[in-house]
Amino acid sequence: MPKALLTLSSAEEQKKLWIRTVKQGWSVRKLEEVVQGKESETAKTGRPASPKLSPFLREVEDKLRTLLGTKVSLRPSGQQGKIEIHYYSNDDLERIIEVIRRAGE
Repeated sequence: MPKALLTLSSAEEQKKLWIRTVKQGWSVRKLEEVVQGKESETAKTGRPASPKLSPFLREVEDKLRTLLGTKVSLRPSGQQGKIEIHYYSNDDLERIIEVIRRAGE
């Protein structure tokens, strides 16, 4: 575990930020910036600030991210759009597919 995480006050905070670091592929320098509170909007949310997303779509994006346990991006285009679901290995992809399958039952 990087030393920067040890400066956080609780083990729970350390664990959450470590999981986020791994999922988003942050460098140690990036992690240090986040811990020190110098992160940009991208670092805080895992996505760049997007004025295109309505509060409703941001909420949906956050719910999908939580449900799937990975980075999710909504790309609206008029009344349509795309959902991008990121995966980091074949095992991760299989896990995401299983979560979606279970949610549909």
